Amino acid sequence: MDDKNELIEEINKLKTEIKKLNRQLTLADDNIKKYQKITHARENFGAALSAEKSRQEMQLQLIMEYNPDIIILLDNEMNFMLATRSFLTAAEIPGPGFLRNKTFRQVFSEFADETWLDHMEEVLRKSIETGEPVSFDEKLYIASSGLERYYSINIIPYVHSGDATDGVLIICHDISRRKMMEETIKATSLELEIEKATLETMFNATRDLMFCKDLDFRFIKCNKRFEEHLGRREADIIGKDDTEAFGFDPEIVKGYQANDRRTINEKKLVTVEESIPGVDGSEAIFETFKTPILRDGVPYGIMIVSRDITRRKAMEEALKAASLDLEFETATLKAIFDSIPNMIFCKDVNLNYTR
Repeated sequence: MDDKNELIEEINKLKTEIKKLNRQLTLADDNIKKYQKITHARENFGAALSAEKSRQEMQLQLIMEYNPDIIILLDNEMNFMLATRSFLTAAEIPGPGFLRNKTFRQVFSEFADETWLDHMEEVLRKSIETGEPVSFDEKLYIASSGLERYYSINIIPYVHSGDATDGVLIICHDISRRKMMEETIKATSLELEIEKATLETMFNATRDLMFCKDLDFRFIKCNKRFEEHLGRREADIIGKDDTEAFGFDPEIVKGYQANDRRTINEKKLVTVEESIPGVDGSEAIFETFKTPILRDGVPYGIMIVSRDITRRKAMEEALKAASLDLEFETATLKAIFDSIPNMIFCKDVNLNYTR
């Protein structure tokens, strides 16, 4: 009986050990599966990393080959590491092997002067030491031809590991065409300013009234003489018509605008006589020349010059009145002569008959 109990007890111990071994086997199997997954993941990651590296290398190669900008990579001793094909072509360098173990100064001394090289080395060294990027516009003479080009230069420090700068990336974007356009615009702007000042001087030097209107008959400009005559500043009348600016009688304004409209429709000079009331209440008479302001044959405004002819009109009226008086006196004298029955005649100092 005791032997049987001992046997049962041994069997139970074995069962317990078997269960423990089963649990350990299950755990081991789980660990193996996890390890297999990790290994597979590492393999996939390694393959993905390799593919990404290949992709980035291909992209870098494309950039270095076909980017029109000049891109140069230097280490912290300013030795060449990489350069785009555009730089090799511009600098007339046969191939990237020529740059191997060469410094920035050694390569650029082929076509740049010492002053420029000293300046650039100082800028590069400072960027490497401080880790700060630098941007500026610079004139470069690249290649033995000495062709002058303007570049927008960006110097960017890069760090591979740690805090120390490993080198700098230099990106040179050709802005020669932009610079040329800027110079042209600057010269054109100066010419326009001179022309504007000249026209402004002429505009204000004349004693005639000069002013401009848009197609809605609103004032867009006037000269000093116009301001004096109407008693308004240019700033007070811009954007207003004759009624809004001066409170003229609607019938007078209607006449002004009829001639303005005629000028625009016919696209030619129109000359009229107009009365333009002055600030002092005078009713001066003006000979007004209205001409359309055309752009490519299309009117976009009216230029008006009004000359005061009040005195001339008064003289014309006086001359007309004197002429009428003379005609009346002549007719009267002739009537008197014709009514006298006796022979009457006149001679000049040379005894020639005059009547």
